[in-house]
Amino acid sequence: MSPDFDKNLIKRCKKGDTKALEELYRKTSSTLLGVCLRYTKNIQDAEDVFHEGFIKILKKINQVNDENKILSWMIRIMANTAINFLKKNKKLAENDFEDNLDYNVNNNDEIIKNDENLILNMISEHELYKLIEDLPDGYRIVLNLYAIEGYTHKEIAEMLGISVSTSKTQYQKAKNKLKKAIEEKLSFNQKH
Repeated sequence: MSPDFDKNLIKRCKKGDTKALEELYRKTSSTLLGVCLRYTKNIQDAEDVFHEGFIKILKKINQVNDENKILSWMIRIMANTAINFLKKNKKLAENDFEDNLDYNVNNNDEIIKNDENLILNMISEHELYKLIEDLPDGYRIVLNLYAIEGYTHKEIAEMLGISVSTSKTQYQKAKNKLKKAIEEKLSFNQKH
């Protein structure tokens, strides 16, 4: 759920208004901590990333040109902070990312897309997040960056130090593994 900002909140934050900064924190902290958790997988690391990221937000808030896009700007800072945290703490290894140039990527198959939408409507948001959390690190990180945060494969490749084709492969494999996990969960639920 997106927080509701009054039009002057960001302007007041830019001026260093303590009450406005506290309001910004209160309105965004749960969303931003959730972003951190999608990358770190444990609350202690997520809180470390969150605090580091929020400090960056406070330091750079004057750079925000479009107050209507403040939340997406904050989420990008958190995602970047999480990736840097994982790299710095060696929780993101090169072998987390498989490069398979022969992997068949077919983005135009409407039947598959419709099937995926139908399946996603049959599972709760909490269950979906748990299945995403259980993906291998490389898959999960690329899926989060591309599908949730909106980064391009080129941006992801630069952030993670991988090739664009590796990013695309990781994303496609993540989608396939996630779809299979959802189908297995639905099949299990129907049997019990």
